[in-house]
Amino acid sequence: MFRIASKFPVALFPCVILAVAIDSCAPSKEVGVPPPAKKELTTTFKILSLNVRHTLKEKSDVRKLTKFIKTSGAEIVTVQQIERPAEGKTGFDAVKELAKQTEMYDFFGKARFLEGFDSGNALLSIYPVRQTSVRSLPVEQGKVRRSLAFGVVDVGLREIGVASTELDDQSASERLAQAEEIYSIAQSLSDVPLVVCGEFGESFSGKASAKMAERFNSANSLQEAAKTTQQHVYSIKNPKIEPLSVEKLKFSGSFDALLVTVRVTQ
Repeated sequence: MFRIASKFPVALFPCVILAVAIDSCAPSKEVGVPPPAKKELTTTFKILSLNVRHTLKEKSDVRKLTKFIKTSGAEIVTVQQIERPAEGKTGFDAVKELAKQTEMYDFFGKARFLEGFDSGNALLSIYPVRQTSVRSLPVEQGKVRRSLAFGVVDVGLREIGVASTELDDQSASERLAQAEEIYSIAQSLSDVPLVVCGEFGESFSGKASAKMAERFNSANSLQEAAKTTQQHVYSIKNPKIEPLSVEKLKFSGSFDALLVTVRVTQ
């Protein structure tokens, strides 16, 4: 019979076995792995802005605009110089008919009275429109009244502010004063990221546009063709909202429209 020599005394074997057992039960040391960075949720929507210049007089006119809107893929639409009957008057309601045909929520903000109708700015949206209001813009005595129609729109990821307006088309100083008022309104609406759309009566290089650029990002700056139109779309300088692209379109062959893709971050 052969004997296997041991380097350890027999008396030490239990201690060695116990030490191995304890070591095997100890928790293993892992290299620290940082937790993954928090991922911000984002979404996009398309907003269309155009001035219909009091041309929506009957259902067939609205059908043409409805087709234009649906073809564009717009989810939010701002319209200027659109009409509805004044209180106590009868007549064709272009705002309600457009909302009916597009199947969108709607809001109208009166700017002035025009031949038995209220003329102003409208906001339409496939998303719910809440907390609506109309803000007057400054005008000189005897000049055409101007306003801004505002609504809070729930685009799903968050609520945003959307405004539709039309500035003076004759006086640069008048437009500048109106842009300054919009600037002040934007400061008072700091709780929701704001998008302002409308007819500004000047191109991207005008004084009112320069004033807006102090607080807003201009979608018009994203395309050369959009710099020449009087239709403008601005988003407030806020990391939660940003215009990604703009496309200049034509409605009825001659009316400029802007289709802007906007990204929103939760």
